[in-house]
Amino acid sequence: MVMPVLKTTHVTHEGDITFVQINPHNRSHYDLWMEKFCANFSEDITDSGHTVIDMASLDWLPQPMLTTIMEIHHQKKSEGHRLILVGVHDDIMNFLSLVKMNKVFEIAENDAEAVNMINGL
Repeated sequence: MVMPVLKTTHVTHEGDITFVQINPHNRSHYDLWMEKFCANFSEDITDSGHTVIDMASLDWLPQPMLTTIMEIHHQKKSEGHRLILVGVHDDIMNFLSLVKMNKVFEIAENDAEAVNMINGL
Protein backbone atom coordinates (compact mmCIF):
# COMPACT_ATOMS: atom_id res chain seq x y z
CA MET A 1 0.00 0.00 0.00
CA VAL A 2 1.35 3.41 -0.96
CA MET A 3 0.99 6.01 1.77
CA PRO A 4 -0.17 9.42 0.53
CA VAL A 5 2.17 12.40 0.74
CA LEU A 6 0.52 14.76 3.19
CA LYS A 7 1.85 18.28 3.35
CA THR A 8 0.24 19.61 6.50
CA THR A 9 1.29 23.26 6.29
CA HIS A 10 2.55 25.90 3.92
CA VAL A 11 5.03 28.20 5.65
CA THR A 12 6.34 31.59 4.53
CA HIS A 13 8.55 34.05 6.39
CA GLU A 14 8.38 37.84 6.21
CA GLY A 15 10.83 39.54 8.53
CA ASP A 16 10.24 38.29 12.06
CA ILE A 17 6.78 36.91 11.22
CA THR A 18 6.07 33.37 10.09
CA PHE A 19 2.82 32.80 8.24
CA VAL A 20 1.45 29.27 8.43
CA GLN A 21 -1.41 28.03 6.29
CA ILE A 22 -2.86 24.75 7.52
CA ASN A 23 -3.65 22.33 4.69
CA PRO A 24 -6.36 19.86 5.71
CA HIS A 25 -6.60 16.61 3.82
CA ASN A 26 -9.13 13.92 3.15
CA ARG A 27 -10.40 12.67 6.48
CA SER A 28 -9.86 9.09 5.35
CA HIS A 29 -6.16 9.73 6.10
CA TYR A 30 -6.93 11.71 9.25
CA ASP A 31 -4.74 9.73 11.66
CA LEU A 32 -1.69 9.93 9.43
CA TRP A 33 -2.27 13.62 8.68
CA MET A 34 -2.78 14.53 12.34
CA GLU A 35 0.31 12.59 13.42
CA LYS A 36 2.39 14.39 10.80
CA PHE A 37 0.89 17.78 11.68
CA CYS A 38 1.62 17.43 15.37
CA ALA A 39 5.13 16.10 14.77
CA ASN A 40 6.19 18.69 12.20
CA PHE A 41 4.28 21.84 13.07
CA SER A 42 6.57 23.06 15.82
CA GLU A 43 9.61 22.31 13.65
CA ASP A 44 8.17 24.52 10.90
CA ILE A 45 8.14 27.57 13.16
CA THR A 46 10.76 26.91 15.84
CA ASP A 47 13.24 29.60 14.79
CA SER A 48 10.66 32.23 13.94
CA GLY A 49 9.58 35.27 15.90
CA HIS A 50 5.86 35.94 15.74
CA THR A 51 3.55 33.38 14.14
CA VAL A 52 0.30 33.88 12.23
CA ILE A 53 -1.72 30.70 11.65
CA ASP A 54 -4.27 30.81 8.83
CA MET A 55 -7.13 28.49 9.77
CA ALA A 56 -9.48 29.50 6.94
CA SER A 57 -9.35 26.07 5.32
CA LEU A 58 -10.40 24.30 8.54
CA ASP A 59 -14.03 23.63 9.36
CA TRP A 60 -13.16 21.48 12.38
CA LEU A 61 -10.54 21.66 15.13
CA PRO A 62 -9.39 18.26 16.38
CA GLN A 63 -8.12 18.07 19.95
CA PRO A 64 -4.55 17.05 18.99
CA MET A 65 -4.30 20.13 16.76
CA LEU A 66 -5.64 22.40 19.49
CA THR A 67 -3.12 20.92 21.92
CA THR A 68 -0.26 21.50 19.47
CA ILE A 69 -1.34 25.09 18.83
CA MET A 70 -1.60 25.67 22.60
CA GLU A 71 1.94 24.37 23.10
CA ILE A 72 3.25 26.69 20.37
CA HIS A 73 1.29 29.59 21.88
CA HIS A 74 2.95 29.04 25.28
CA GLN A 75 6.37 28.68 23.65
CA LYS A 76 5.95 31.92 21.68
CA LYS A 77 4.66 33.80 24.70
CA SER A 78 7.63 32.65 26.82
CA GLU A 79 9.97 33.93 24.08
CA GLY A 80 8.24 37.32 23.99
CA HIS A 81 6.56 36.63 20.66
CA ARG A 82 2.96 36.39 19.62
CA LEU A 83 0.84 33.71 17.98
CA ILE A 84 -2.24 34.98 16.17
CA LEU A 85 -4.98 32.88 14.57
CA VAL A 86 -6.62 34.23 11.41
CA GLY A 87 -9.54 33.13 9.29
CA VAL A 88 -11.23 31.20 12.09
CA HIS A 89 -14.61 29.80 10.96
CA ASP A 90 -17.70 30.49 13.05
CA ASP A 91 -18.04 26.89 14.27
CA ILE A 92 -14.45 26.85 15.49
CA MET A 93 -14.84 30.33 17.04
CA ASN A 94 -17.97 29.13 18.86
CA PHE A 95 -16.05 26.13 20.19
CA LEU A 96 -13.11 28.31 21.28
CA SER A 97 -15.55 30.64 23.04
CA LEU A 98 -17.30 27.74 24.74
CA VAL A 99 -14.04 26.46 26.22
CA LYS A 100 -12.80 30.02 26.89
CA MET A 101 -9.84 29.62 24.52
CA ASN A 102 -10.89 32.81 22.73
CA LYS A 103 -9.48 34.57 25.82
CA VAL A 104 -6.15 32.76 25.41
CA PHE A 105 -5.55 33.11 21.67
CA GLU A 106 -5.27 36.36 19.78
CA ILE A 107 -7.61 36.15 16.79
CA ALA A 108 -7.67 38.37 13.69
CA GLU A 109 -9.81 38.42 10.56
CA ASN A 110 -6.86 38.24 8.15
CA ASP A 111 -3.07 38.47 7.79
CA ALA A 112 -3.10 42.27 7.44
CA GLU A 113 -4.97 42.70 10.73
CA ALA A 114 -2.59 40.25 12.43
CA VAL A 115 0.45 42.19 11.19
CA ASN A 116 -1.13 45.42 12.49
CA MET A 117 -1.68 43.76 15.87
CA ILE A 118 1.98 42.67 15.98
CA ASN A 119 3.16 46.13 14.99
CA GLY A 120 0.89 47.79 17.57
CA LEU A 121 -1.29 49.55 15.00
